[in-house]
Amino acid sequence: MKGIHTSDWHLGKVLHGVSLLPEQKEQIQQITALIRQEQVDFIAVSGDLYDRAIPPTEAIDLWESTLEEWVESLGVQVFVIAGNHDSAKRLSFGHRFLEKQHVSILGDFSRLFEPLTMERDGVRLQVHFLPYLDTAYLRDILDLPEARSRESLLEEAMRRVHARWDDQAFHLLLAHEFLLGGTTSDSERPLSVGGNQAVPYTLFEGYDYVALGHLHRAQKVGDERIRYAGGLYPYSFSEAGRVPSVELLEIDAHHEWKRTRVELPPKRSLRVVEGALDEVLALPETDDYLSVLIRNPEVILDLMGKLRERFPNTLRVERSLSENGVSAEAEPVIGERESTETLFERFFTAMTDEDLSEAQKEYLTQVLGELEGGETA
Repeated sequence: MKGIHTSDWHLGKVLHGVSLLPEQKEQIQQITALIRQEQVDFIAVSGDLYDRAIPPTEAIDLWESTLEEWVESLGVQVFVIAGNHDSAKRLSFGHRFLEKQHVSILGDFSRLFEPLTMERDGVRLQVHFLPYLDTAYLRDILDLPEARSRESLLEEAMRRVHARWDDQAFHLLLAHEFLLGGTTSDSERPLSVGGNQAVPYTLFEGYDYVALGHLHRAQKVGDERIRYAGGLYPYSFSEAGRVPSVELLEIDAHHEWKRTRVELPPKRSLRVVEGALDEVLALPETDDYLSVLIRNPEVILDLMGKLRERFPNTLRVERSLSENGVSAEAEPVIGERESTETLFERFFTAMTDEDLSEAQKEYLTQVLGELEGGETA
């Protein structure tokens, strides 16, 4: 039996005002080609299928056409769980009907205690689903009102799963969690303030393979069988140079298995370049998405326009304010829309020639939170 582990597609993602749907479609086409080439039996998508709870219609259309090709044309069994970016209810709409079509999409906890069993080529596969769920919700589901930590709740959940274990099966777990020891990047939305929802990989003892989602860099955590597949595409310039990949799994009738990381090189990458303007403009032309740091102390009029004449997909520009060759803090010229807090801090500094104190920053956050109805970024 062969399977593919992938995650964190973030369909509908917009980077610095540019929709990445064309890039995402190309990456999915590579996965589809791999399914066809390797005659894959199942594919596991471990959360964050969409970039936000209410995705754009184009993103939904892309997922619908992909699902149709995989199931109707290629005969693949599809397993999907909700991540922290997804709306669990919206994602799993119609899941009872879809399961009859060999598509299991889970946004709730139900399947953790009712695993799905798939048999093919002498392999008995038992699939467990652990979508992202808020800690308070977990507490209610498990009826453990006194439990405070996510770790203790998941430990109890795993204990209950093992009580109904099929010893004759190969156990695959799809989970969307932040494991201690994992390497992060800027494009991941924190699961909680301070990272107090990170849990140890030892919670998943006994599973033959744990197909993780949430962290965007492909990596193992503590054990060869516990892996993040990585994001479908680089979603921030902190991921510049990262080549997306999927994990190709092969399981034999004796439940011996092997994995192969298959890279999916994007046609258009994210790159970070820096230097004096004339040095940057002398670089070879490219249609990659660029973040540029210009090391010129003097003001340059229409800096973005000059760069886009040669590099049309320049998305972000910073200018380094240098003194005596020492780089000071980079000043953003054009990039992602800055937060209200950042705009106010820059305005205050420009007007008073002083920075906000920590007490003033705290007060500003409080006031903005009240103005926005108690919601802060």
